Amino acid sequence: MEEHQLGHQDWTPVYLRANKELNKTPEQRDKEKKRDENQVKFASENKIEKQIEEGNLKHKKMDVSFGKDLQKKRLNKGMTQKDLAQKLNDMFKCQDFAVYELSEGKLLQDETN
Repeated sequence: MEEHQLGHQDWTPVYLRANKELNKTPEQRDKEKKRDENQVKFASENKIEKQIEEGNLKHKKMDVSFGKDLQKKRLNKGMTQKDLAQKLNDMFKCQDFAVYELSEGKLLQDETN
């Protein structure tokens, strides 16, 4: 901006016929930027909701043979569905804990193998 001859005055210049962006404070610009970012985020969420409502949301389906194979292996080990779920849950908790310790530097990477 060019220096004004009335620089000693305590008012902020307002440009009447200029770009409206010149009259905005940095806080107003930041607020508008965040609003625009949120609009993009909500637009993608609305797209998914629209697909769900229309019944167009598609995903890859598992082959039936996978379920049958899993059931056979589970029964061969004498496990119920609940036992398998508990074992998988425990396994994922351990992996999450190991990743946490690795990221905190408490666990050496060689110890995880």
